[in-house]
Amino acid sequence: EIMNLLVEGGGEVIASFFEKKSVDKIFLFLAPRVIGGRDAPTWVEGKGVDFLKETPYIDINSVKKIGEDYLLEGYPKQTPEADISTYSFPEN
Repeated sequence: EIMNLLVEGGGEVIASFFEKKSVDKIFLFLAPRVIGGRDAPTWVEGKGVDFLKETPYIDINSVKKIGEDYLLEGYPKQTPEADISTYSFPEN
């Protein structure tokens, strides 16, 4: 029986877990760097949503500075603006 699963991946992998509503905790590292460009990858890729209210909301409960980077720990949370029990990603 699998009790815990750590997923490390790029934007497509992370998006696939959000699409399947399989995220119950998230650790996100942020570096103090700005990487721009229309084709620059983001930490969540995938299909996206049409409306902000369809997005999963992450309740950040801790932020730790590690060297120059930051580690955010949070949990998907249901809110009136972002109800994760009903969010869906539109088909392309």
